[in-house]
Amino acid sequence: MKTIEINVSFRKELGKKSSKELRKAGNVPCVVYGGKENIHFFSHENNFTKLIYTPDAHLVHLKIDVRSTE
Repeated sequence: MKTIEINVSFRKELGKKSSKELRKAGNVPCVVYGGKENIHFFSHENNFTKLIYTPDAHLVHLKIDVRSTE
């Protein structure tokens, strides 16, 4: 199985308004559920094209920008 690496940044604000602003800027708001707490992040929509427009299944490695947590 192929692995795709996607660069992501943590979301500082949550909710409809901030999600709408992210989408307007060409980003995709995302959430990973499970574990002790949910992880909210975003990435540019172009980072998902190799994942979505293929018939193959992939593992996704999220490369988190730690500067966005400050």
